[in-house]
Amino acid sequence: MNQSSTDTLRWYSYLSDLSERRWGTALKVFVSWSKNSRGVGKAVSDAVREIFDPVVDTFISQEILAGSRGLDTIDGELNDTDFGIICLTRANQTEQWINYEAGALSR
Repeated sequence: MNQSSTDTLRWYSYLSDLSERRWGTALKVFVSWSKNSRGVGKAVSDAVREIFDPVVDTFISQEILAGSRGLDTIDGELNDTDFGIICLTRANQTEQWINYEAGALSR
């Protein structure tokens, strides 16, 4: 088994233990992106779901349904988040939106 596989198994075990301590529910990971990091955010979200399913559930704003109250949905998801992944680039590091989500994740 290579180092990457070993590291993935360690993370899976760690997240599984955390998930069990939360009364058997999946851990919530919020993936934040802005501007040119949309593709990276989607790829990260998909990879986390694939690797850590079923102990981790991800949320990315691309999942918000058209016509829904997007800010309310994002605020609700941020309040219910255990971990956050911020897809930061030089182009988006000063964007208000990504900084808002980063601040909300720090709570």
